[in-house]
Amino acid sequence: MAVYEDDRLAVSAHYLASSRELELTLDDGSRHLIPVDRLEMVESIADAYVLIAKPTDGQLSDVKVWGGGTAVYWEPIEQVFRVNELIAGVYGRPAWMESVSISV
Repeated sequence: MAVYEDDRLAVSAHYLASSRELELTLDDGSRHLIPVDRLEMVESIADAYVLIAKPTDGQLSDVKVWGGGTAVYWEPIEQVFRVNELIAGVYGRPAWMESVSISV
């Protein structure tokens, strides 16, 4: 997987239920809206990744900045996403990105 160089850090993360978006505020003051239904949310089973059930608004509202601002974490659904990838528009593995018609 490609490495996305960006040293900006998240200072806050909020879930917006009305639009099902993750709002990230970075240390440079910029704000980014990420559609959570475009994120590849999986669990590891044996030697494969399997999509989890569509998270509820309640589960998604419990999002935290993690790793000193390098990631966001949803503890109820055990999902972690790197901030540099999110702001680069990378929401999952290449096959996932192709399936949701997003080119990187």
